Amino acid sequence: MSTKSHVYSEESFEKDAGFRFYRDGVSIVVRSISSGRRLNAAQNIALSSRLDRFFDQILGHPARNAGAQDVSLTKSDFVQPGKGPLFKYVSDQTWEFLKKGSFQFGTAEYYRNTPNMDIQDRHEGLGHFHLVSGKDQLNVSLAAGYNCTIFCGTSQIDGPNDELMRQRFGRKRIRIEELEAFATRAAQRMGAHRSRMYDVVYRDVHSYGEESPVVERFIRLVGTGDLTTPILHSLNTEFFDTFYEFGLLPGLYAKPRKYEVECERRVIFETATDIRQKPIVFEDQVLHGLVTFLGD
Repeated sequence: MSTKSHVYSEESFEKDAGFRFYRDGVSIVVRSISSGRRLNAAQNIALSSRLDRFFDQILGHPARNAGAQDVSLTKSDFVQPGKGPLFKYVSDQTWEFLKKGSFQFGTAEYYRNTPNMDIQDRHEGLGHFHLVSGKDQLNVSLAAGYNCTIFCGTSQIDGPNDELMRQRFGRKRIRIEELEAFATRAAQRMGAHRSRMYDVVYRDVHSYGEESPVVERFIRLVGTGDLTTPILHSLNTEFFDTFYEFGLLPGLYAKPRKYEVECERRVIFETATDIRQKPIVFEDQVLHGLVTFLGD
């Protein structure tokens, strides 16, 4: 992937997190990076799982599932909903806001830190990707989505988990039939330059693999040396776009298996600058007109 010219790049170290790479107002956090021989899928899962346990221990979080049943994610695992609708279970309070045309779009950081345990996911935006070329492999653990907002729903209602969904999110339901039109309008309102829709994939270890010639460029740049300040800046300059793209799928469209009953369908909106913690909230009657209120 080519890099943009005449851009502002900067790096900063954050304790217990990693190196934050900035690119013209957008950032990602590189939590771990290494290169070496090509690993098989099981080895990638084992590496990612051990890194997860290491990061959780540093942050004082409970250890997550080991992911023994997991398999590596590939691009084919992420399915776009096409013309399928998005349903959403909502509370009575949210229902009243929606009836007035008020919509909220959360952020990865919001979902990581919200005190609402029904929607909290400490691993939102966090993932690993492994890029391979020939016998070589590049491994990156990334925190992504700082410039993204998230609109969550589900691909089905009235199924075997209907009562659980009502208890978890609210007893009222809405349907958005024209999801592409909804995403286009919402992106316009919040100034997002792109929206992407996928059905969430459920894994306890978010380990994504893909072939990429970028591995050869990385090895030529870094070699066997230390990640000095000049090399970190070169990595940011050369690989920011690549890391950003490969970090989105495992970071924002994969969730732990404990959420699997939700059959989540989500839309991600990408803005030109970081949003971080605060959700975006606004009223829009065009969006309101695209919502069918199903009630209880």
